Amino acid sequence: GRPWPVAELAGRHVVVVGGGLGLASQRAAIYEFARHRDRYRSVTILHGAKTPADLFYTTEYAAWITREFGLPSSRIRLVPTGADSTLFYPRPAPDPGDGFFRVVYAGTFIPNHGVPAMIRAAGKLKDDPAIRFVFIGEGPDRADAESFAQANGLRNVSFENWLPGNELPARLAAADICLGA
Repeated sequence: GRPWPVAELAGRHVVVVGGGLGLASQRAAIYEFARHRDRYRSVTILHGAKTPADLFYTTEYAAWITREFGLPSSRIRLVPTGADSTLFYPRPAPDPGDGFFRVVYAGTFIPNHGVPAMIRAAGKLKDDPAIRFVFIGEGPDRADAESFAQANGLRNVSFENWLPGNELPARLAAADICLGA
């Protein structure tokens, strides 16, 4: 990766966003911001996971932030993020009745979501008429994905715009494999 542009952030508001199990990749930058807190207008750390239960060491993490940044514990909040469980939950899979094996991606077409790898996988399976790849969503890399599919004759790939929230769960339930980030 590339180093953080910490010198360019002096005098500005800084927001560090991380996710998953920890902030290992951001740790050096966070320590820099903590050591030189007076150089920045504000420092905010946002760390997320699918559910609060997926976060490890929440008590220790909060204590570390309090100690390193000198913040009172009252300034630290656990904010759960994730899918709306009233819409997305295990449900019977509807049978579209056409016999296809569906691989469905629903998400934003951005570099860290791995769409190019998914499209290449579709290319390796393009001669199997029973497999269909459906890409649902929008984003800056969608045009590249569509161009690759067209240039490589991937008739097993289709693209759809975002679906209304109440339609997406049923589409995902009908998939044999769901891909996402």
